[in-house]
This record gives sequence, structure tokens and C-alpha cells, in this order.
Amino acid sequence: VYFSVYLGRKVIRRALSKLCDVAASRCRIIFTVSDHARQDIIKNKVIEPEKIHTVHNWLPPEYNPRKAHYDSARVRQKYSLPSRFWLYIGGYDIRKNVEFLIRAYAMAKHKISCPPLVLAGRVPASGTYACCEVHKTMADLYLQAGYEVIMPGIIASEDMPGFYGAADLLIYPSLYEGFGMPAMEALGCGCPAISSDNTSLPEV
Repeated sequence: VYFSVYLGRKVIRRALSKLCDVAASRCRIIFTVSDHARQDIIKNKVIEPEKIHTVHNWLPPEYNPRKAHYDSARVRQKYSLPSRFWLYIGGYDIRKNVEFLIRAYAMAKHKISCPPLVLAGRVPASGTYACCEVHKTMADLYLQAGYEVIMPGIIASEDMPGFYGAADLLIYPSLYEGFGMPAMEALGCGCPAISSDNTSLPEV
């Protein structure tokens, strides 16, 4: 509904939507991870609201300020991170809004001194279907890879608390989230977080 590009042609979207409605109508109970997602399901008018229950995602115990601080030096060395940086971590499909983040960062750099922006995870090649154009946006704004924008690649799961501990700030500009785990993980580690004010993110 929000981003039809993910589901291809209109006839395919209609078929998939109908299949989902049929399957959902047969369920006795449905659990979802946010009140926003619950309201989205209710809007579809296929399932009675009383059958739909919110159970928020939980934060694993290793996402805590003590471990984040303890691991931060090791993680900074392992991924060759600078002493200060702003962090984005998440996917790069179009709803993640990373092009907006890069443009906002470039505007901020014209006005104030900013630490490097770290884009963690696998950054897709230019022209990848339904993904943000990270490299093209950086080139258009004359941002230097490896200096102003750092892309360390995939982060091992055991390194994530230390990554948040090393960052000055998490920036999460997503246009749509069923929940939004990176924002909760960052806050659990004591890393300040800025996020979009939409969908489930205010709940987080």
C-alpha cells in the first residue's frame, strides 16, 4: 500500500493482496509488533480488531550502556572508525530514505563542523531496483567516500553494541517501519537517536 514498487506490476500486487487477505481472515489471532502495524491491519477491514494484538519487540540484554562502552574501542579499531561519527544502520531500500539523510548531512556540513557520517551495512550498487541511490547522491553533493562518508560494510551482530557505543548519534530517517529496531538498540546502548516522526517510530 505504501510502496507498491516492492510488489511489481498492479496485477501481481492485487493477487498477492487477495492471497494475504484470505490467509489472514482464517486466523484466530494475529500478533504484530507495533500499534501502528495493528492499525494498518485494521484498516484493511478483513480481520476483526479484537483478534489483533500488539506485542512489541524486546531488546536483547547485551544492548546496554556498559557493554556498548566496553566494546567501543575494539569495534572502532576493527572497522577503522574515526574517534567521532554519526551513524546510520539499516537497509537501503527506498523506504529507508537514505538519500534524504545524505542530502541533510551535506547541508549541515555547509553550516557547521560535522563528524563523518557512517553508513553501515551493505550499500547497494547504483541502479539496484527499489533501493536508494547512495553513491550517485554522494557524487552529486561532492561528498568524499572514506572521509566524509564512511561505508564499513556489514557489521557482525556481536559488534553492534560497541558500534552504538562508539557513535555520537544514530540518525534513522525511515519513511515506514513496522517497528524500527536500530532506534531501540541505540537508545538501549545509551546512544542518542534521531528518527522520523512517522509510522511506528514514535512508539519506539
